[in-house]
Amino acid sequence: MAKEVSSADTNPDKNPPKEALAAEASIIPNKGNSNLQEALLRAEMLLAHASEQGVEIHDDLTRKVVRAKYLEKTQNWSEEEESEFWIAYRKIAKSIHPVTINSLLAAIEKRELPRLGLWGMMGFTTKITLAQRAVQRYTYWALFFLFLMLVVQIFFLIGSTILSNIKERDKQIQQLEEMASRLKDNVSEVERINTDIDKISTEREKNIIMLARWQSVINRLILDSKPYDLSIFEERQRVRAASFRRINNLSTEVEQAAIHPLMIIGSYILPLLYGLLGAYAYVLRVLSEEIKHQTYSRESDIKYQLRVRLGALAGLVVGILTVTGEESFMVSISSLSPVALAFIAGYSIEFVFTLVDRLISNVTTSAPGGKK
Repeated sequence: MAKEVSSADTNPDKNPPKEALAAEASIIPNKGNSNLQEALLRAEMLLAHASEQGVEIHDDLTRKVVRAKYLEKTQNWSEEEESEFWIAYRKIAKSIHPVTINSLLAAIEKRELPRLGLWGMMGFTTKITLAQRAVQRYTYWALFFLFLMLVVQIFFLIGSTILSNIKERDKQIQQLEEMASRLKDNVSEVERINTDIDKISTEREKNIIMLARWQSVINRLILDSKPYDLSIFEERQRVRAASFRRINNLSTEVEQAAIHPLMIIGSYILPLLYGLLGAYAYVLRVLSEEIKHQTYSRESDIKYQLRVRLGALAGLVVGILTVTGEESFMVSISSLSPVALAFIAGYSIEFVFTLVDRLISNVTTSAPGGKK
């Protein structure tokens, strides 16, 4: 039956390709009933799609559409014939659902659209279908947020690694000082320990300098504050005892100043970016399926844009729940990092809704007067 639809006429003028039908469907001549003419062209597009995809369409429906085409040419419609055409059109549209005329036009009809990015701002255009433009747009933004996430992730890892090294050196120095106080009668051993302390202190100072430079990037971009005066470390080499207290004060200031940006980046900004990235991964996956089955239409962009916004919100929610350290939340996902959870949340919004519902249920149950 599908073969009969697609091979009803070998004349290309009588059986035009879908691209030609799409072009005609977008430009309706100003004579006769324009709604009826447009419906005829679109019914032909639906039949062409059904033939190509092997969708079973009743022969009687095909004949009614073909007959309606010639009736429109002669303008010899009767009330009954027009009613039969509209009934056939509705049944054909129902037969190929979820494919619609809008999704076919989005996949076939090429439009003059601005190029993405700088070229589009300069006025350059390209002929492209709406489906191709959607793939370009969501791929572009996915790559942009991937690059931004990598930059922020690397910056965060540098700062957190330096801060971790400083804390490790502080711990080593404290242990050596305690050991020296226990062995104060052993002069040679105390001297050796002091030498080790000096080496570790030098490494610690180098890390402090690196952390101060790392912090200066945030100071310039966001806080607009003055950079730290690191000349004190040069003075440390010349006048050791006199500058020791000033170095400790500066070190404490740098460490405390770096903790808050690291917490903000790790707990809020990175989860938000990972949530966005997960949402774009989901959109690209679903978009590829819709284009494959020719079910993408302009209306699909609305749900995709909502999905991206929900992905960012879900990533942020995961970051907040991780920071607050809700026990029921942490136990269930203890094997995953916050950024991994944020990516999953962006990809699957239902994951976050399930976790939030479980958290609310646990809080309600454990509250005074709740069910045990």
